[in-house]
Amino acid sequence: MARTKKSPEHWRSDLLAAAQRLFAENGVARTSVGAIAKAAGAAAGTFYLYFDSKEDLIRELAKNMAQKYCEAVSVIAKTPGLGAVEKLFKILEISFISLDQRDVMDHFHKEHSKLVHFLLVEEVAQRLNPAFEEIISQGVSEGVFTTQYPKESAAFVIAAANAIPDVHVLTKDEINQWKEALLEFSLTALGCEATTILDMKRSPR
Repeated sequence: MARTKKSPEHWRSDLLAAAQRLFAENGVARTSVGAIAKAAGAAAGTFYLYFDSKEDLIRELAKNMAQKYCEAVSVIAKTPGLGAVEKLFKILEISFISLDQRDVMDHFHKEHSKLVHFLLVEEVAQRLNPAFEEIISQGVSEGVFTTQYPKESAAFVIAAANAIPDVHVLTKDEINQWKEALLEFSLTALGCEATTILDMKRSPR
C-alpha cells in the first residue's frame, strides 16, 4: 500500500504527536524510534529525515511544551475582566505539568540533558517576564500589590516557581502544598494584604 503523501511540516507534526502519545503511554525509555514512526504512519527511515535522534525529538517536544505554556500565560495576562490576583492564580494552575508530560520532562533531569534543561528554563523565564510584569503592574494599579519594582518582582516570582522540586517525583498532595506555598509567597512578596491571601485560599478551586 502506498504511503500517504504529506508535506514535511505535516510529517514532522505527526511524528511529534505520535511520540508524545507513546511517551505518555509507555514512557520515554520504552518507546523506540521505530514505534514512533509506525504510530505516525511513516517508514522507520522517515523519522531520520526530520530528527537526528530520539533525543533531538524530545528537545523539540520540550520546546513545544514551553512555547504553549508561555502563550497560555500571555493570554491570561491579557484577559480583560480578571484581577491581578486571579491572573496569578490561573497561571499557577497551569504551571504544573500534567501527568502525560512527566516522563518527557524527567528525561531533561538526566545528566546528559542538564544543559539543555537549563537553557530551556532560562529561555522560558525571559519570555515570561513581560507577562508577569504586566500582571504585577496591574495589581499595583488595583491597589492589591504595593511593590515599586514590577519588573524585578516578576523575575523573583518566576525564580521562586523554578525553585520547586521536580514535579515528577512529587505526590498529588505535595504538588498542592507547593502550589499553596508558591501562591502565598508570591502574594506576600508583592505586598498583598493578609486578608486577600486568606480569601484566595478559601476560594473554591
